[in-house]
Amino acid sequence: MNRLSLLRKPGRGRVLVVNGDDTSSKALQLIVAFDGHDVRRAADASQALGAIDEFRPHVVLLDAAPLDAERALCGELAERAERAHTSIILTSPPRTRLDRRLRRWAVATVTRPFDFMELRLLISREVGRAEL
Repeated sequence: MNRLSLLRKPGRGRVLVVNGDDTSSKALQLIVAFDGHDVRRAADASQALGAIDEFRPHVVLLDAAPLDAERALCGELAERAERAHTSIILTSPPRTRLDRRLRRWAVATVTRPFDFMELRLLISREVGRAEL
């Protein structure tokens, strides 16, 4: 048994990664899927709106960097997530001043570069809460 298999936990959650950067989105998808979660990706808030209704994720990993241009959609995204009992975890570049409303919607904010163990633990915690 290798070290990576010891870190792997059985996942059972649904996670939506919302990130306009395809490389970052794929990397996050791989990390989250490694823990056994079902992962879908959306490139922006408008795609995420449909995915929340269709996929019904337990957790949304939402890139906070491009959200200024999509502020109205983010409000709708947060409302739908709340109705669906979905947790939002914001990901952001270092030294980003996040809008007060964005911080209020999120259960946590993770700054890049990510501490992947912290991110994995946050996702596991929120999936566990959703299952209660």
